[in-house]
Amino acid sequence: GNCPKVSSINDRNDWKVVRRALTVIGFNEDEVEELMNIIASVLHLGNVQYGEDESNACITSDTQIKYLSRLLGVNGSVLTEALTHKKIIAKGEELMSPLNLEQASSARDALSKAVYGRTFTWLVNKINTSLTYTEFLSLRAEFFVFLQQDDTSKYYSVIGLLDIYGFEVFQNNSFEQFCINYCDEKLQQLFIELTLKSEQEEYEAEDH
Repeated sequence: GNCPKVSSINDRNDWKVVRRALTVIGFNEDEVEELMNIIASVLHLGNVQYGEDESNACITSDTQIKYLSRLLGVNGSVLTEALTHKKIIAKGEELMSPLNLEQASSARDALSKAVYGRTFTWLVNKINTSLTYTEFLSLRAEFFVFLQQDDTSKYYSVIGLLDIYGFEVFQNNSFEQFCINYCDEKLQQLFIELTLKSEQEEYEAEDH
């Protein structure tokens, strides 16, 4: 295809680095394949196209459903129904109600976000587990590493990605942006307390 090329980017070498890193942190072949399948499924979900049949949404890209059913390990007809219908429970009875075009598009996007979000959480937990140790604690500029003690008095590291500092400001700001900006402010405050204030207290203690 007409894929753009950037002289400073080598996808083949970058893939080798990522693949080697996954092996280093303890991923086996099955886990790597599952991870790649899930990431690919998110991309294919974005390619799902809808049409309208008597004001009801219908999927016009059957090829994408075939890809998705194989990648996610689900039945294609079940996936199609999930992307075009919603479940309603009335008086203990389950009913499937068709979605219109806008609702179906929102359902597709919500599924993509949910799959990606859960995959990201699983990946972070997997990395945290692989970094478990009892002797040393290291800090990097982009990460906070916290310690917590369990019942066996062993210490474990937990790594959390800290994205600071700045606000997301769009032409139309949603509640999601408010939550993100609020979280950034709280993280920035915590960062200042853990670094600047602790250093200041240490200097003050030395003066006395």
